[in-house]
Amino acid sequence: MDQRSRRKPSLTYLQARGIARTYNALLEKKGRAIVDERSLPFSKAVIKQALLLAIRLAPSEEVRRGLARSYLMLSEFQSEVGNEPIRGPRAFGRAPKSQGEVVAMAASLEKSLPWLRKSTIEMRQLTKELQDNGIKD
Repeated sequence: MDQRSRRKPSLTYLQARGIARTYNALLEKKGRAIVDERSLPFSKAVIKQALLLAIRLAPSEEVRRGLARSYLMLSEFQSEVGNEPIRGPRAFGRAPKSQGEVVAMAASLEKSLPWLRKSTIEMRQLTKELQDNGIKD
């Protein structure tokens, strides 16, 4: 394999902006949940490349910060999650009203914790990637 086939293909700013817009529309639609990375409109690598370019060329600090947050939210897309989004227990912050609610909260927490850990580890890696690219939030 020669060097050219190993290099990431270059994106134009318009392509990067289109990829970022498509990805951000998905973020708005999915809400706060960990979902299967197969739901991404492009590979994580392509989305990262597009977001980094869009961040570098963003017209304002506000846009730059929003794109950086979108970059970090890639951690909410994990392999092998399946079709059902992983959501943490919704009732935190208030006392459970019944034993059934306690059991449901415990089951939800048990299911979500491994995914939350995996997502957190990836978010740390993504934060480092942003910093390595000279982007600080």
